[in-house]
Amino acid sequence: MSKPSDDGPTHGPWRACLDHNGRHEVRGAGSYTVATVFHTPDGRVAANADLISAAPDLLEALKELDAVLGDTPMPDCGTMNRLITASSNARAAIAKAVQQ
Repeated sequence: MSKPSDDGPTHGPWRACLDHNGRHEVRGAGSYTVATVFHTPDGRVAANADLISAAPDLLEALKELDAVLGDTPMPDCGTMNRLITASSNARAAIAKAVQQ
């Protein structure tokens, strides 16, 4: 029996949908279930499914932002300071998504 490959998250696109029992799911390109999203006390299960289904796109956008910014030094002022913070947050999200 071969060991399953774990070379990162399942590639997108993903989509949020309802299964035959009315449960919210996130499905991959082959219509296989990537995640089942359960009801929450705040009733935001559909929004949570939508957010999860956007994960591959969000990860790619963050990787692209990181590639553009690279290690370019930026001035520590106003808008640029917010960009530095956003870049740092993007790198942290990428690391979390790919478990680094």
